[in-house]
Amino acid sequence: MNYNSEEIFGKAIGQIIHDIRNSLNIIIGYSSLIQTDEINDKEIKEYHEKILQSGTAIEKLLSNIDDYIITDLDIIDTEFDIVLETEKFFSETTFKSNNIDFQIKILNTVPIKICTSLELYNKLLDNLYQFSLKELRNKEQKQIQLLFSINKNDLTFFYSDSSSPVYIASTYFTFEEIIESKRGLSLVFIEKYVKLLKGDLKYYYGNRWHNLTSKYFKKDINSHGFIIKIPVKKVNNHLN
Repeated sequence: MNYNSEEIFGKAIGQIIHDIRNSLNIIIGYSSLIQTDEINDKEIKEYHEKILQSGTAIEKLLSNIDDYIITDLDIIDTEFDIVLETEKFFSETTFKSNNIDFQIKILNTVPIKICTSLELYNKLLDNLYQFSLKELRNKEQKQIQLLFSINKNDLTFFYSDSSSPVYIASTYFTFEEIIESKRGLSLVFIEKYVKLLKGDLKYYYGNRWHNLTSKYFKKDINSHGFIIKIPVKKVNNHLN
C-alpha cells in the first residue's frame, strides 16, 4: 500500500493515542489489582477478566498504530527458535478459550533458529491471529495452521485458517479492500510488520492457494492464507 499514516489514521492520531493511553493505563492497572484470588464470585471474576482483556486489546491497537506511524523504530534483533516462540505465543493467547485447533508443521527436521526482532515477530503473529479471530468466532470448525520452511537465504511460513477467504484483486489488500473486508486493521499491521522484518508478503485464496499448499493443507478446511518470507540473518551451523 502506498498510503501514509495521516491518510489512514488522521493528523491528530498522535495526540489521540496519548489521550486514550492515559485513561487506558488506569483501566488496565486497576483491573489487574482487583483480579485477586480472594474474590469468590465466578461472575465477578469473569467481568474483571473481560475488562482487563479489553483494555489490553486497546493497548495492543495503540501500540500497532505507534509502530505504523513512527518512521525511526528502534529494532533489536535476537536469535531464537521460531517454532518454539510461535508455540509459546499461542499458548499465552486466548485461542484455547475460543476452542481453536492450532497446528504447526515443519518441513525441516532440525530446529529453526533465526536472528530477527522477536518483538516484531510476536506482533505479526498477534495480528494474524486477530485477522482469524474476527470470523472464526462464528465458525463451527475453528482451525489455525502454520507451516515453516527454512533455507540459507530466508524463512518461509504459511499461515492459514478455516475462516472464509477474502477476495482481492492482487496478491495483497489495498486499503479500500481492507475496509470492505470488515476484518479490522490487522491487515494493515500485518503488512507493516513484514516490511519492518524486511520480508515479503502475499495473500492467496481458492485454486491459487490450493495449488501452492495442497501438499500441506487440506483444501476442505483451509481455502486461503498468507505466505510470508523473512530473510535469515543467522542460523545454526547446519545452515552456514
